[in-house]
Amino acid sequence: MRNMTRLWAGSLLAMGAAWPAMAAAACTFSDQPLEAPAVADKRNRLVLLGSDPASGEAVRSATVISLDVEYHIADFEPGKFELVVLANQLTPGTTTIVSDGGRGRNVLNQAHGKAHVCAPLRLLFNQDGVRWPLQLIVSVHKQSGPGSYMTYAQTQRLQFPSPDLSAKALQQQKASKSENYYLALDEAFDFYHRNVATYESCIDRFPETEAMLGDLYKGWTGRHAALFARIDALQLQRYRELVRSTSQTPETRMSQSLKDYAELMKQRTDLTLRRRCMDLSLVMNGEPREFIGYYLSLIDAESPQK
Repeated sequence: MRNMTRLWAGSLLAMGAAWPAMAAAACTFSDQPLEAPAVADKRNRLVLLGSDPASGEAVRSATVISLDVEYHIADFEPGKFELVVLANQLTPGTTTIVSDGGRGRNVLNQAHGKAHVCAPLRLLFNQDGVRWPLQLIVSVHKQSGPGSYMTYAQTQRLQFPSPDLSAKALQQQKASKSENYYLALDEAFDFYHRNVATYESCIDRFPETEAMLGDLYKGWTGRHAALFARIDALQLQRYRELVRSTSQTPETRMSQSLKDYAELMKQRTDLTLRRRCMDLSLVMNGEPREFIGYYLSLIDAESPQK
């Protein structure tokens, strides 16, 4: 009887040790076709149908999340599109691929279908920079070149807490800035540079507006130079985090953002831009905190001025 007990205990230990591998093997990628919609949609769509465990439930390091999605790709090319599960990192806009470390790809076989995707979490628990509670999205990527991909559609975000976080991971979460901070920084950056781009477009397309706006603009940028320089410095630090491990520099990313504002203004009709030109006097006669005070207070709370 004693030997039988030892054998039984040994079997249980062996099963326990093998459990993560068994759990991972229980989920496999599958892709099944759907009929094309009666009316062709020019947009790419990716819809989350469900997940196991459900969003909000706790996960462990051995958990493999199963995700069911429906997809519709307008310009489908065989062998070019795949589904990827991504986990958000501490800096919004940065993600890491969720996988078991293998080289398998979830390649789609048709333009319209349903797919079952697997997200093994084991490796995430050993990665630095992952945001917890875990935030997952499923994305449709198209291969645009060797090692280069474009995002075509994404699902909504799912969130999973975990009791298995290491002390190091907990410290990283505590030391990181909140998502609200980054949203507030985006709003403050947008307020400053959208108005600058508007002014430059106004005097370029309607030279007569310089007489009305020139002195206002110089006064506005001069009075608040320290605030605007601080916003730019904080955004540059964010870009430094975003471009880490890429060939970009934060300065290049910043330059591209400013070009995007200029391009946005070029797309405005004369009527729309003229209205924006008239509104500038209100902005530049006022104080930035009248317009973005709430966002500046969020920034101050997590990056206090020295």
